Amino acid sequence: MERRARWVPWAMFVGQGIVTATVMGMLSVVVVFAFGYHPLDVVAVFNVFAMAGLLAAQTAIAAVTAVLLFILTGVVVAVLGLPVRLIPRWRRAWLRNGEWTIAGVLVGIALLIISITRGQPITTAVGGPAFAPEPWTLFAGWWILAFSLSLLVWPVRWMPASAKAWWMRTQVTA
Repeated sequence: MERRARWVPWAMFVGQGIVTATVMGMLSVVVVFAFGYHPLDVVAVFNVFAMAGLLAAQTAIAAVTAVLLFILTGVVVAVLGLPVRLIPRWRRAWLRNGEWTIAGVLVGIALLIISITRGQPITTAVGGPAFAPEPWTLFAGWWILAFSLSLLVWPVRWMPASAKAWWMRTQVTA
């Protein structure tokens, strides 16, 4: 009887967590700054000393908002992904059909790009130009990308024969 590689699900969980954290962390910073952080507005209104203090405060607020958005995203996709990881039937279907997670990543990225192309130019308080992505498409793309990244698995059909045989014996059949 062959030993099961019990470390693989944990390694996958850690790897998927790192990939999700990296991508969604960077995107959360981009989203926060795209939706209203405009340091040049401060320059036109305040003197240099007030500008430096306010700019530091705005930067800190934007950074905290980005971190909170990142944490919220991570918690939500982790909780939503638990049934897929814990229910054996769903887990087998997930591990056999990695193409769906890759398709989800591509759809999420496409929706994020569409939200940018369908966005609207806006005018800030001082009159400077800014840009706001289309929010509903951004929202859908954000969550689809995050969920797909959190469950990302390489498709079995794309594996070499020896790796595919090992994967099916040790991971998919439980």
